[in-house]
Amino acid sequence: MRVGSPTTSPIRVAFLFLGRKGSFGQFALELARAAVDCEGLDPTLIIARSSQTAARFDELGERLLKLDTYDDRPIPELLVNYPAARKALLAYLASRQPAAVITLMPHVWTPLLAPAIRRLGISYISIAHDAGPHPGDPTAILTPWLLRDTRHADMVVTLSRTVADRLVGTRRASAARVMPLFHPDLHYESSSSVRRRAVGDPLRLLFFGRILKYKGLPLLIDAVEKLRAEGVPVHLGVAGTGNIRHERSRLEALQAEVVNRWIGTTRSALC
Repeated sequence: MRVGSPTTSPIRVAFLFLGRKGSFGQFALELARAAVDCEGLDPTLIIARSSQTAARFDELGERLLKLDTYDDRPIPELLVNYPAARKALLAYLASRQPAAVITLMPHVWTPLLAPAIRRLGISYISIAHDAGPHPGDPTAILTPWLLRDTRHADMVVTLSRTVADRLVGTRRASAARVMPLFHPDLHYESSSSVRRRAVGDPLRLLFFGRILKYKGLPLLIDAVEKLRAEGVPVHLGVAGTGNIRHERSRLEALQAEVVNRWIGTTRSALC
């Protein structure tokens, strides 16, 4: 992929991701790799030193900056570590002077960091994954604060038209500042291949991720039950952490394959 003209200097850009857990670290790593291979870009990645996947980013070498955020005691460390992390980040950006800082996922610090980044003359771009709190998600209480990132951003990128429309409709961002894209296809270091279902094999459906109210597991079970009642061969798999006690009997009746725990990002995570 080529950005701009081969006769111009590469565009410097810094990607910011301060998350510690979950699969989004893999998204950040794959994006960084793609950006390094993108002709016309000069990228760097800024991550939390305490990220569960921090060691995997070391392959980026000098293109990587690790900040001390917090570990398993977030409240005191969140407050105490912020001034030093802010100073280190702004000094790094002032010396490198990227054209833009792109926050891959809002963090409790980014609404505070964004104005300071812009005062350096650097454009601030935020990727908004949600437009409102999710029912049943214990972290939803932070969503209004995280969405303040969109108010400070020069541009807001969304991964769906639905989120873009809601952000504009709730006046969290003007239509001129919102760019809807699409959810990327993540390969997770495995090659993609075309597979065809053999005649007679059941249709296999997988619910993968945290089992929370807004994710709609009961709705999926309803659909599978209806398909079975109509004679459609379908097999259901459910993998992820969360409370399934209200759905357990229905899952057992469907002979669903259930892995009810946190699924890591390694190849052996499902073993």
